[in-house]
Amino acid sequence: MNLVVVSFGGPGDVHPMLALGRALRGRGHRVLILSNPYFESLARQLDLEFAGFGSAAHLIHTMHSAQAGSCDRGQAGALPGQWLRQGLGRWRRRARGALGPMRWTYEQIAREHVAGKTLIVARGNAFGARIAQEKLGLPLATVHLQPAMLRSEHDAPGLPLPDGRGPWLRALRRCLWAAIDSYADLLLLPKTNAFRTELGLPPVRRLFSAWIHSPDLVLGLFPEWFAPPQPDWPPRTRLAGFPLFDESGIREVPPEAESFLEAGEPPVVFTAGSFHRNAGRFFDVSAEVCRRLGLRGLILSPARACVPASLPEGVVHFPYVPLSCVLPRAAAIVHHGGIGTIGQAFAAGIPQLVVPFTDDQSDNAARVQRIGAGLRISLAQFRPKVATSRLQAVMRSPKIADVCRSIALKVAGETPLAEAVRLVESLSIPDR
Repeated sequence: MNLVVVSFGGPGDVHPMLALGRALRGRGHRVLILSNPYFESLARQLDLEFAGFGSAAHLIHTMHSAQAGSCDRGQAGALPGQWLRQGLGRWRRRARGALGPMRWTYEQIAREHVAGKTLIVARGNAFGARIAQEKLGLPLATVHLQPAMLRSEHDAPGLPLPDGRGPWLRALRRCLWAAIDSYADLLLLPKTNAFRTELGLPPVRRLFSAWIHSPDLVLGLFPEWFAPPQPDWPPRTRLAGFPLFDESGIREVPPEAESFLEAGEPPVVFTAGSFHRNAGRFFDVSAEVCRRLGLRGLILSPARACVPASLPEGVVHFPYVPLSCVLPRAAAIVHHGGIGTIGQAFAAGIPQLVVPFTDDQSDNAARVQRIGAGLRISLAQFRPKVATSRLQAVMRSPKIADVCRSIALKVAGETPLAEAVRLVESLSIPDR
């Protein structure tokens, strides 16, 4: 087949799609990646073709800007108004990210269209791919990396509502999703529908609750035991599991990091991912927790300015080390709740303290705590005294340790990329 794989965003957004592309290439298919040029070198190392939108410099600037803004060491998330403003700001940025490459993505797919052979695999925010499916009649697998992309009134632990399945909770979730999606439509519909009109397509609405999901296949790159399917998910939803790709084997462990891991007791790993929000205070508290507990600590962050200039004895910092090379040798991990980090922690069988910063991370954190593999704590609560207590509770809990070991065995027995490839290959391609 002739596969076009589309994903924009940071490393956490693109790495899983590159892993899927490599697995499809291994089956003999031609695979073209559409993404930011920042990822071109990695894609070609994986034997994948590549076409880029925008510039690598722009993505690097975006990441650096987020990191620079994240080094505020003041109180984070203390007032609901602050969270509201941050949330509205994120949606405005998300709108630019979705609309910017829309036309270019559609045109690239139209150019690659080979009758009877072409198939699209794209994340839900790749609007150009969804439009190409409708206009050109191409099969599309919509890929969601995290369960929060699937709206549900039955189960949505990331929303600021109690857990439960009573009718009043369902009604509240339904209202909250409607409010969120109405704001998203306000930002996204004008340009989306204007482009659709150019192509002779009818207007759409409720983009994130309905339209982004392909009627052919909605592929979740997470397992059922992490997010059980809900009755109001799209009918063609199938789950494959965590792809667990982190450039291991391509980016090796630095010798200094290897020496540190070999030099003493397993450390606690601290990371806030590629994009940061208030990470300066996060790493300040992380260093203080290590000092109070006498723990060895490994801080992973590309933003050196967010890391304390003076670290306690036994605590070190590296910009990046593949988590799959580090976590099996760690005692625990304290992190932001990114879905890729969670998958790697599950595979390593170590307890997690999750401090969600933004977007889907609250939902991911709630699910980690729900299944008993760790605890969550809000960024506003993440202060030395509370963080020290929570980390101790996570590391000393026999119940959490048992759950983590059980999950690691479960992950080891799964074949997520093989299952994802099988599902993609099952899509029929019209001969036109």
